[in-house]
Amino acid sequence: MNMGWVAAIALAGTFGVLMPLIIGWFSLQEKKLKLQRELAQQGGGDLRRELDQTRAEMERLRDRVGVLERIATSEDRRVADEIDRLSRSSSSASL
Repeated sequence: MNMGWVAAIALAGTFGVLMPLIIGWFSLQEKKLKLQRELAQQGGGDLRRELDQTRAEMERLRDRVGVLERIATSEDRRVADEIDRLSRSSSSASL
């Protein structure tokens, strides 16, 4: 047997083994993409609704933080804190 025939048989054997594997892999990828597409179409509404709820909650929390910042930095609050501090220091000094 000459080397050309051996190489041809080896090449045919390799293709015989590899081609079903390659075709199977592409088939699995196609099924995977199809399932992902179906899930995206079905779950798109749920994801959109959840995203909208999250955005609304973030907006409410931003508003609350803004109110707390205004309270914490207001001049009246500073004056009240200073009065409390002075009254505590004067009561502790008199003991």
